[in-house]
Amino acid sequence: MRKRLSALAHALTLALGLALLSCTGTLTPSQITPGTDEDSIVLKTQFPVYAPDVPFIQFSIANNSGETAEFGTEWTIERLEDDGWYTLPFKPDIGWTQPLFGLLDGGTSSDTAHLSILDHKFRDGTYRIVKEINDTFYHAEFQIGDSPVGKDSPYGFAPLDSLPANYTADMAVADGVVSLDDDDAVSRFVYEMSIGMNTQLRYANLHTEGAIKPADITVEHMLGGKRIAFSHGDGEEPQYFGHLITNGTQVALSAYPTWQEEEQDPRRLLIGGMRGSEPMIAALQSVSASAALPSPEQYLPAAFWSEDGTRLLTLYPDTTSPVSSTVYNPLQFGLSELYEGGGSSGSMCEIDTPGMKAITSARWTGETTVMLICETDSTLDDMTGYVFYDTEKHEVTGYMQSQYAPFIDEYGNIIIPE
Repeated sequence: MRKRLSALAHALTLALGLALLSCTGTLTPSQITPGTDEDSIVLKTQFPVYAPDVPFIQFSIANNSGETAEFGTEWTIERLEDDGWYTLPFKPDIGWTQPLFGLLDGGTSSDTAHLSILDHKFRDGTYRIVKEINDTFYHAEFQIGDSPVGKDSPYGFAPLDSLPANYTADMAVADGVVSLDDDDAVSRFVYEMSIGMNTQLRYANLHTEGAIKPADITVEHMLGGKRIAFSHGDGEEPQYFGHLITNGTQVALSAYPTWQEEEQDPRRLLIGGMRGSEPMIAALQSVSASAALPSPEQYLPAAFWSEDGTRLLTLYPDTTSPVSSTVYNPLQFGLSELYEGGGSSGSMCEIDTPGMKAITSARWTGETTVMLICETDSTLDDMTGYVFYDTEKHEVTGYMQSQYAPFIDEYGNIIIPE
C-alpha cells in the first residue's frame, strides 16, 4: 500500500526564516501543533531521562482512539527553548521509507528513534518525540541529563564484566538489579518484550549475603523474531534463545514458542516451581491471553540461534494443522545471518534426504553447520533421523538414523550411537 506524503514530511521541507544554531546543525521553530486528546493515542518513551550519548530512544504507541491508528516511519525530535519548541535537523540525504502501518484500537506497539541520523549534539534539557498518526501529531517528552541510560548501557545497566568482583546485594539494589519476585520490574520487562521493544532484565538472588552474581536477559527484535541473550558475565559467552516461555509452573528460555519434552528442547530453566516464580509466570500468561489468536504461540516459529548469535535457523509451524499441533513444515527451514556493522540476509532451504519425514528440531554443531533432527518413515519404534547441513554451501554433508539419543564426548564432538 502506498502511503501519502504526510504533513510531517511537508513540515520537514519548509524553509523557515527564524533559527537557532545548535552545536552541529540548525534548529528551526516547530511548525507542529501536537494533538490535545492525550487519552486517544498516547506516546511514551521507554525511560524518562537519557544521557547525552544515548544512541536511540524507543517509545510505545498506545491506541485508544476507537479506530485503527495509521502511521508511517517518520518521526521528529524537538527541543524546548525559552521561547518554544525547536525541531532538530537531520543529516543531509536522510529519507524515509513509505509503508503504512496499522494499529488496532486497544493495541500497543513500539517504534525506535535512531539518533545517529540527526545533525545535532544532545545536551541537557527537555525534548520530545513527535509522530504523525491519523493526520494528527502526538508527542512524548523526555529529558537529556544525568542518567544511566547511554551509549554503553542503552537499557540502563553497565556491562556485567565491568562490575566489581565483590559485588554485593547493596550495590545491586543501587544499580537497579532485581529479584525475579519483583512484580513491577518483571511485568515491565515482559510487557516491553511483547510490544516489540528491545529491553533488558538484570536479576539476582538479592537475599544472599555477601557477593552475588547477577544475570542478564536481553531481548532484541530482529530477523522477524527475537534474539534473547542470557549472560552471567565473568568472561562467559552469552547463550541465545528465541522465546521466553512458561508451562504454568516453570519459566525457561527456549528455541520453541511452547513447552516441549526436555529431551527435545535445549532450554535454559530460569525458575521452576519455586517461591518467587509467580510474577514472571503471571506476566507471560497475561501477554499470551491478551493476544488476538486463540493460541498465538502455536503459530510462532521455533528459532535456533547459533552459538555466537549471528545466525538463525527457523522452523515454521504448519498452519494447516490443528492449532494444538506442533508439526512444522516437513522438510523446509529458514536461514538468516546478521552481518557485522549491520544488515542481514535470509533464505528458505529444503532437504530431500532418504528416510526423513519431517524436521522437528535442530542443533548448531559449528559456525556454519547444523544438525537437523527429523522424524523418519522407519517402521521401527523410536527411530530418529539426523541430517548434517552446511549453511554456507547449502548442502547435506551426511545423515543417519538411530534409536539412541546423541551425546557430546569429552572433546565436544557429537556422537550418535548406532
